[in-house]
Amino acid sequence: MGRKIVNRPFVIQELGTSHDFNWNADFVFEGESHESWEIVYVVSGTVEVTEDSQIYSHSEGNLILHAPHEFHKIRSAGNTSPHVLVQTFLARGQMPSNLKEGVYLLSEQERNEYRLLFGRIQSFVNHVSEGDYVGQECADTLSSFLIRLSD
Repeated sequence: MGRKIVNRPFVIQELGTSHDFNWNADFVFEGESHESWEIVYVVSGTVEVTEDSQIYSHSEGNLILHAPHEFHKIRSAGNTSPHVLVQTFLARGQMPSNLKEGVYLLSEQERNEYRLLFGRIQSFVNHVSEGDYVGQECADTLSSFLIRLSD
């Protein structure tokens, strides 16, 4: 039997902000840019996202990725009160380049998988007392999810 070295082009080294938002129909966030990646997953409703100078409308099942240092704004749209999950993370190395395109319509299976993963990450981020390997599990599972999205 042979052996093969595992290439790890990127590693998620920090899981940051983990928020589950229910916004009202007139919610507006004026924008920010930061050094971390940011995932915005629309559970329900519609949001309008501005990335640099591009404006996009996203609804249920859309997952949006903001690359580091990319200026982005978000607001409720379509007279809806959106439910949105926001997760930030820092990665070392080279993320798949097409993730910077950043908009994905998830299948029902991917939606369920991401909601479960988000819950696990949120629990880890907000509760320090979990086991030693929970952070690694969360980071590796998120890495795997992102790799599959990039295919």
